[in-house]
Amino acid sequence: MISLLAELNAIARDAFASAGLSPDYGRVQISDRPDLAQFQCNGALAAAKALHANPREIAARIVAHLKSPLLAAVDIQGPGFINLKLNDAAIEERLKRLLPTREALGPCGGRQMRHRGFRRAKCRQTYACRSSPFGHYRRLLAALVPRAGLESNERCASR
Repeated sequence: MISLLAELNAIARDAFASAGLSPDYGRVQISDRPDLAQFQCNGALAAAKALHANPREIAARIVAHLKSPLLAAVDIQGPGFINLKLNDAAIEERLKRLLPTREALGPCGGRQMRHRGFRRAKCRQTYACRSSPFGHYRRLLAALVPRAGLESNERCASR
């Protein structure tokens, strides 16, 4: 399965190409301002500098071509930063495809055993707290949301 960032990069590159610009400017990254959006594209600023044009006008041309079921909202902030907000339904569908099924967890089905005050999933070799609603999915969720600060060795509250 293609990664979310790679999929967003492909969407942005197509939008830049549709706007008549080089697709190389369509690089998406995790947002520096998570309060505004999850992802951002700064390629409009670089394209405007190369073309000696107004970056907001270039960004407006690109936003007109940014259409995808993954995106809930696309807006322009500041001089020409393109902010990409993801659709909640698309995120939920992607998580359902990523989370392993019971068969994928191995012969024990992800049952947990007690290990010195921690809860440890037998098959996945990761620590998981039984009181956590995500249990042994903690490492997967930490990989999907790197800024969430999820700890892999959380002390179990349900002793």
